[in-house]
Amino acid sequence: MRAMPNRWKPNVTVAAIIERDGRFLLVEEDTADGLRLNNPAGHLDPGESPIEACVREVLEETGIDSRADGCVLRDWNLENVYSIYPQWLHRYEPGVRENRERIFSLQVPFGTQVVLNPRE
Repeated sequence: MRAMPNRWKPNVTVAAIIERDGRFLLVEEDTADGLRLNNPAGHLDPGESPIEACVREVLEETGIDSRADGCVLRDWNLENVYSIYPQWLHRYEPGVRENRERIFSLQVPFGTQVVLNPRE
């Protein structure tokens, strides 16, 4: 019996480069391999566009509402394509071996507060 389609992760993600006054926000993650710096990023939810996913991921991970006054969210129409690590292939539909990551930038005004989500 084949698994239900919604079981699989989409092989499309988004990444947001957040900048304020020439400084960039990187989120530090504690991984099995040690600490790693990342941009806010994540998979699309069902029915979600890349820009909607970006707005949601930035808000979930940093507390920044990219639709707020003074924020400028830009879709660069660029995608990074990379191989999915073998240990994560079981999360994707059979035959899927690559992920497409859509790149966005978010310029935020001075004084924008960042509230990191400890669950992210």
